Amino acid sequence: MKKLIPMLFILIIPIICFANPRADEQIDQLIVFHTFSGDWARADSLLEAQISKYPDSPKYFALKGPYYFYTRYYNQGALDGDSLLQKMAEYSQKAIEVGEKSEMSLDDKFFVGTAYGYLSRFYGRQRSYWDAYWAAGSCCDYLNDVLEEDPSYTDAKMGLAVIEYFSATQVRGFWGFIAWVIGMSGDRDTALQQFHDVAENGSWFKYEAQFALAALYRFPGLENDLEQARRISAQLYEKFPENVWISAQHYQLRFLGLVEEKGVEFLETEFDSLGTKYQITNPGILNNFGYTLSGQNRIDEAIEVFKINIQLFPEIANGYDSLSEAYALAGNNDMAIHYSRLCLEKLAADSTLNDAFRQNLREINETRLEELGANSDKLNI
Repeated sequence: MKKLIPMLFILIIPIICFANPRADEQIDQLIVFHTFSGDWARADSLLEAQISKYPDSPKYFALKGPYYFYTRYYNQGALDGDSLLQKMAEYSQKAIEVGEKSEMSLDDKFFVGTAYGYLSRFYGRQRSYWDAYWAAGSCCDYLNDVLEEDPSYTDAKMGLAVIEYFSATQVRGFWGFIAWVIGMSGDRDTALQQFHDVAENGSWFKYEAQFALAALYRFPGLENDLEQARRISAQLYEKFPENVWISAQHYQLRFLGLVEEKGVEFLETEFDSLGTKYQITNPGILNNFGYTLSGQNRIDEAIEVFKINIQLFPEIANGYDSLSEAYALAGNNDMAIHYSRLCLEKLAADSTLNDAFRQNLREINETRLEELGANSDKLNI
């Protein structure tokens, strides 16, 4: 029997070495699944275990980026959003530090590039634009290197797509020039194609790409295609029905489809059940839909949607601003003045506003009143 032990040991070694990568692959899939299923505690537990197991790899430090970024949506208020973004930045920096201290494999380059992408998002939200562009440039360098070495590495397109789309739609003037200088072409069509490639063929960021596309197609000022948003949102809901946030988005988009089908009068007939039956639980849902209609030059319908919105959320100042803007577009200056004044009256008590947005709304409505020739006396409407 003793002679069998060395032989068994020799045979077991390759089995163990073969089994560990497969076990890690299963854990990796669980991390992605639990992140998007809304089970953020379990995802975090798996990430921390893998970080302890592989402290010299950038991989799991980098995966804390999407974990913290999307936990802001999925934790149902259990954690503070600003704190989550700060943690996202800390782990992204750690991934970069670990990855860049030694010679990198292709996977290392991918995860370091991904970490730079999330770090760029953090700096952008902090309005530290030089740092944001520096991190975005490093992200592009790494991820383009990955794709040059292996064009089938689809997930590398995710970080590039975010930067391309942001550069195409949000960056203007001096900062647009800076983006161009460091290689961000800002090609909107290229970005959308990259998002779709990852959504269809990606592994790590398949669901993130679907999440991003659903948002881009939903909101006015971006792609503004509710049918596409509904289709992609339905795919996410089918995979993650227990995620309360994804579930709400799915049912809200289905409801907006009903409004499109039945007309805005449907809002009035279903008014009493908008919150409970259709999950219209915050003013942004109908506000965005109103702007979608306005962008399609359906101003009268947009006005009706905005009017329903201020009935549902009478203390939200932004709803009055949106209604005022729609009336101004319709050429009804008296009503535009009336609702701009109501917006200004609501500003002080609206606890949903931060100081910057409160000031922005004030300036917008004061300017609108001036442009419309409003005098100091309130109109009797």
